Amino acid sequence: MLQSPARGRGRAVSSEASAGERKSTSFSRVALVFIALFALGVVVALTMHRTFVSAERVVAHHVPADAAAVVRVDLEKATLFAPLRRFLLPLLDGDSSAPGKTRWERVAARSKLVVGRDTREALALWGPGSDDWALVLGGNYPDGAVGALAEVFHEEGRPWQRAGERLLSPSGHAIAQAGDRALLLASSGERLQKVLPSTNAHEALGIPLKGAFAFAGDPRKLPWLAGALAPLGDVSRMTASADWSSPLVVHIELTCAGTPPAPALVQERYKALVGAEEAARLEHLVGLPEVETRGQVLHVTTRWDHEALERLAERLAAVLQQRGPSARG
Repeated sequence: MLQSPARGRGRAVSSEASAGERKSTSFSRVALVFIALFALGVVVALTMHRTFVSAERVVAHHVPADAAAVVRVDLEKATLFAPLRRFLLPLLDGDSSAPGKTRWERVAARSKLVVGRDTREALALWGPGSDDWALVLGGNYPDGAVGALAEVFHEEGRPWQRAGERLLSPSGHAIAQAGDRALLLASSGERLQKVLPSTNAHEALGIPLKGAFAFAGDPRKLPWLAGALAPLGDVSRMTASADWSSPLVVHIELTCAGTPPAPALVQERYKALVGAEEAARLEHLVGLPEVETRGQVLHVTTRWDHEALERLAERLAAVLQQRGPSARG
């Protein structure tokens, strides 16, 4: 019996429709799986970024209005974090670590705080007195850091005493954790009381919440800063800031009470501070510092590569090791 052309065409159309539906269903499933995997990847990436990279910037909020000098460093990028981790963070261990383990490794074993991983920014301030100072560390810090430090100091036989939410040493140094979880180390309990609250005093002093690097200081209140700037005349204020770049571009402003010094004198002082060999290397690599005078303000632009930052951190660590505070009690 012969099949009619119309019925044949109907069956062909039905088969083609079924194949199209199967292809559409298959494509939809693949698309859904792709979307689900993409969404999962985004969630994982955001979680890892929040846990291991990003953190709210808070340390500048702990600058008191009476500070004579403040320096803030962002440590999220390796440009600045690597030199600090290599030369400066070990100073926080002092000479008290047990063999094979640093103090911060033992703190990590007692809490969720891993300083080398969780730290995102650091701030140091001096004044108003010659013996007044404070150090503030911020990042993805958990609560309970003071308790972990207290246990470690006790294990080391260090005479730090727990006083509520603070640790106090016989020498007067004080440690606390602020409400925003920043860790604070101060020269005294009185100084700690000044830096513990969160305020906006940093705005008047010119210290931003974010940025690679910022410094503001009054040489008239700090003998060590006045001594470093003395060859340049009567400098009443110094500020510095850095942009994220390679090499790192550092902008310095010196406000002079009298006539600003000549650019040649500024360049000579720069060589004296960084060392003749290092200055020659940087001059060959990035050129001499650029100096411009605008009224009584001297503007200096310098550029620092990673090697220069490493050497600067090493020199700073050597100075701090000789003169700086420690947790010896």
